[in-house]
Amino acid sequence: MDNKIICLLCCCLYPKNNQSTNNNQRIEEYVEGLSKFFEFVKDGYTNIDFYIIDNSITNDKRVPDNILKILPNNIKIIEHSNNIYGAINKGGGLIENWLYAKEVLKKYDWLIHFEPRQHLKSFDFIDNFLNNPRNLFTLGKERNHFNTGLFCIKIIDLEKYLSLVNLNDMIQHNISIEYTIYDFFVNKTIEYDTIDKMDLIWFPFNHIPIYH
Repeated sequence: MDNKIICLLCCCLYPKNNQSTNNNQRIEEYVEGLSKFFEFVKDGYTNIDFYIIDNSITNDKRVPDNILKILPNNIKIIEHSNNIYGAINKGGGLIENWLYAKEVLKKYDWLIHFEPRQHLKSFDFIDNFLNNPRNLFTLGKERNHFNTGLFCIKIIDLEKYLSLVNLNDMIQHNISIEYTIYDFFVNKTIEYDTIDKMDLIWFPFNHIPIYH
């Protein structure tokens, strides 16, 4: 049986606590990141369903036209404003997105997670996963956490993680999702694989781009 794969592009176009950039620049970073991403998708990838999800959409804040016009016709958009934890803890926002989209996610076997404010240099990470679907991550430099800008995970394992993660504890103790996902896999002895790099440019709060 073919694997059912969803690629969920997680965005937060209008963050409540925006320390990193003015909003016009932030949206332009998304435009550039999404444009580059879909340049790679043009090569095929018909076995993946692509979604954008954004947890900062309200009645007076919609997905901007300069983003809508670069999206392929077949991409689906999930809009919501459940960003209570995400306004305090970035990983909390990711978890809120996954919980909001849980009925969509359960239709699939695998999730490719990507945050398109980053700029992909290649599709090598995703191709590596597609050639051999498995839980696939890159390790942070201390090698005690995963990078979460791009990774692939079995939906069943993601559901288990979501059932166990404590959002209030993450907020109270300022714990990053990179550590909670890593600890989940290690403590539950769930198989995963790692490769050396995601091959992308990340834009952190200090605005000095970092290659991963």
